[in-house]
Amino acid sequence: MQSKQVVSRGTDPLVVGLRVFVCVVCVAFPLLVLAYEFNVRDSTLGKAEEGAQLTAQALSQHANDTLETIDVVLTGLAETLDAADGGSPDIWALGQSLAAQLRQAPRIRSVAAFDQSGKLKLSSDLQVPDWYDVSKTDFFAQLRDGYGTDIVFGRPIESAGDGRWILPVARRLTRRDGSFGGVLVATVRSAYFADFYKVFARQPGLIVSLFSGDGTLLARYPTIPGDIGRSVMDDVWRTQVLPQTSGTLRLNSPIDGVERLWGFSHAGSFPAIVFTGVTPSSVLSHWLRELVVGMAISVAIAGLLAYCGFRLIDQVAEARSSEKRYSVLAGEDALTRLSNRRSFDEELRASWERAGNLQRPLSLLLIDVDHFKLFNDTHGHQAGDACLQALGEAFRRCLQRPADFVARYGGEEFAVILPDTGEFSARVVAERIRFAVLELRLQREPVDRQAYVTVSIGGATWRADSDGHGSASDLVAAADQALYRAKRLGRNRSEMARTLTVESAA
Repeated sequence: MQSKQVVSRGTDPLVVGLRVFVCVVCVAFPLLVLAYEFNVRDSTLGKAEEGAQLTAQALSQHANDTLETIDVVLTGLAETLDAADGGSPDIWALGQSLAAQLRQAPRIRSVAAFDQSGKLKLSSDLQVPDWYDVSKTDFFAQLRDGYGTDIVFGRPIESAGDGRWILPVARRLTRRDGSFGGVLVATVRSAYFADFYKVFARQPGLIVSLFSGDGTLLARYPTIPGDIGRSVMDDVWRTQVLPQTSGTLRLNSPIDGVERLWGFSHAGSFPAIVFTGVTPSSVLSHWLRELVVGMAISVAIAGLLAYCGFRLIDQVAEARSSEKRYSVLAGEDALTRLSNRRSFDEELRASWERAGNLQRPLSLLLIDVDHFKLFNDTHGHQAGDACLQALGEAFRRCLQRPADFVARYGGEEFAVILPDTGEFSARVVAERIRFAVLELRLQREPVDRQAYVTVSIGGATWRADSDGHGSASDLVAAADQALYRAKRLGRNRSEMARTLTVESAA
């Protein structure tokens, strides 16, 4: 059997490796771009959270300033009432004075004082009736039962006149003896905060909300009037919002259910917390456009790389296929398509080395076509070429193992290499070849009473039985002597030389 074959372009390891490499690169490139874009996405969301927190901190300072102003006004009123404790201050004049002060502080809508029973004592708003009572409000009960001078927020009140929401900010009024003397209340319009937040809410999807410490919504932009006064107190509020001065959250809004990135900050020591929130979709809108463009470009580049890469690989595959084909042709006999003398010499050296390394026998058959010159002279060179082709095909069929090797040795001579084959098996193969030639019945002029083409075969076997020296040429010489003997004994026969060992070959 032939030992050298052309490697298919589709199974060439180098070509397969290059194709796999190009595929990996073309798939990995867009995936790397995608991974990078998602890192950018995470970074963008992180920066949005930081921005929301910084905005909340800035706006909480505004809330703190407003509450400080209210605290100053209420403290001044408390001191005035404390100075008149036991006397009868001019309530009407005091109310006029408060109204004048509030004109200098437009953020405060009104200031009023209520006695220990919750009845109106004085007000900067002259339109408030004398019978106005706050004894049923939550902040009145909280201040009545508590102590200290800290201000608290009351539940937002919807104005009966214009329907606007008013935020009451109350402070306890304590008498000199420490007893409860009533409450002082300043009111601020919820819209005052919402209008201020409007300036900062230029980013699409951004909202700003002001909550009291107990989770009551006091103001919001964009304004949703129906949600003012709504409480959002829950576990998140208790465990994450109240314990921290400022921070970030990522959750669905308890007001409208929309997922947002939140930043929050407490208004100093006052019971107010500012929240700023932005939706991930608004933050990522620019990123999504960049993602689409980036992926389109990366896929286009990957496609171009694939096209150019596979075109180049096809050229490499064609070049290697041609190289292998030419290499085979250089070692192939053009007429019989068997290996030529050059390939035979290479194969014999390799087989000799393997046999020595493995300590296995190696046999060689030399075949000569009997009276071939006479056949050529009688039938012509074309018939002679056809005869050699038929013989070559017959020799190939007689070899049953992939490792067996047949070559055209020169002219009408052929050679067969039989690895791992002893003398007896080699003789069997030689006889199989001789009878296969007879069965071809290739007609020729009778010579020695033989009317058909025949062959003479000389064989030799080498066995590495001991250490020593020798070469493949010794095996060829022994087989050639056996071939000469087969011709001398009448042709159309096979003869085997004495089995060679390393010592005898040396």
